[in-house]
Amino acid sequence: MDGFIRTLNVSAKDKEEVKNLGAKWSKKERSWYVPEDVYSGLFCKWIPFNWNFERALNLDPIWGGQIDQLGACYAIQNYGLNLDQKEQALIHEDGHIRASAVSLGGLSSAELERALIDPHWHVRFAAVVISDSLNELQFERALTDCEDPLMLTNNIQLTLDTLKTIDSLL
Repeated sequence: MDGFIRTLNVSAKDKEEVKNLGAKWSKKERSWYVPEDVYSGLFCKWIPFNWNFERALNLDPIWGGQIDQLGACYAIQNYGLNLDQKEQALIHEDGHIRASAVSLGGLSSAELERALIDPHWHVRFAAVVISDSLNELQFERALTDCEDPLMLTNNIQLTLDTLKTIDSLL
């Protein structure tokens, strides 16, 4: 449960699929939506394209005063950020939003250093993955005092194994 109610852009052919995933039909709004008690991450492909970065990052009363984490991460990955939005996203209270911004790359050395010691393991993982020149000290710093060091190291290892497999196929 992410506590966020979101309207969806659903075609007639997809209505049974979203219904089976837990979406509800609003007669009043004449649209499908994700109720509070259903994880909105299941509905990524039906997020409307008129997404608004500022609405997602701010506590917009239209969405009940909750951050639209899913919308923000989706838009960052698919549409990128301008400089002001990047600055906002890199210091945002939500770790997933910070991680999405880090994963775009193009970080200054100060931004990379901040990402490597971020309390959220997703942010540290994104920093390690996008950096092609981490020294041993920076890598150790990323693993130190992490909220979930096992998750971080497992994901780094999985990424390295995947890259080795891809290299061997080429």
